[in-house]
Amino acid sequence: MNQNDTYEICIEGGPRERWQDWFEGIELLAVEPQQEAPERTLLIVSANDPATLFGLLAQIGSLNVRLISVELRPKIH
Repeated sequence: MNQNDTYEICIEGGPRERWQDWFEGIELLAVEPQQEAPERTLLIVSANDPATLFGLLAQIGSLNVRLISVELRPKIH
């Protein structure tokens, strides 16, 4: 992992106020549902090491929400 790496983690469900407590310092964005798709929330995360990313994924698992995707968005200089 690079210090400039940003991950976009998509989970099912609209952003909930209580999630902000779980994901302090992480940007939560509501994704507009398309056609019959369920509501989704996008978490924008800067992760400097694998432990940070895996810890966040463990938090998502403990919320019992469906993980849809994890995408790396490397920063371009």
